[in-house]
Amino acid sequence: DVTCASPIISLSFPTPDIGYLLLATGEILQTQNGGNSWRKQTAPSGTPIAGGSAQVSDIWFSSASAGVVSVGTNIFYTTDSGASWTAVQAVPGSGQLRFEFISATEGFAYGNQSGLYKTIDGGATWTVVAGNGTIEGNAVGSLSCADANTCLAATTDGASILRTTDGGAIWTVLKASTRPTFAVGFTSAT
Repeated sequence: DVTCASPIISLSFPTPDIGYLLLATGEILQTQNGGNSWRKQTAPSGTPIAGGSAQVSDIWFSSASAGVVSVGTNIFYTTDSGASWTAVQAVPGSGQLRFEFISATEGFAYGNQSGLYKTIDGGATWTVVAGNGTIEGNAVGSLSCADANTCLAATTDGASILRTTDGGAIWTVLKASTRPTFAVGFTSAT
């Protein structure tokens, strides 16, 4: 058993019993009993705990053993519950990457002016979603998808909400906000 000596940045529970915590140092902890006890996993390279200086910002597991973690502007992938990590995508831009998964296989990675990246294999590979310039020109702070095609994004300055209905190819500005809006979400696709 271990305790959290560093702030929790993100967590992911692919099953009711198996879960992962990402700490600010880059440490990754795993539980196999619903959080009653935790054990350390291998930290990805570049994290403070592994001797680097890159900040970590998100973790997501599609199954008990396969998952992704963002380290700076890099995406790392594991298939062995975090015993080892492979860098699978370097993302240009600044800021930290976040994940929004629609299913165990389909998901997006986004960040501060880094564009939008999509996976259809649970995070093993990523491709750039070629947009119409709207998403690429904005710093996205929040992304929520109702399905693989319909997504909302909020800009980090809170000034705009963007929407796509074609998986990210075309984004439109829904609201030029008079009050800041920093997060978005769906209750349904309609």
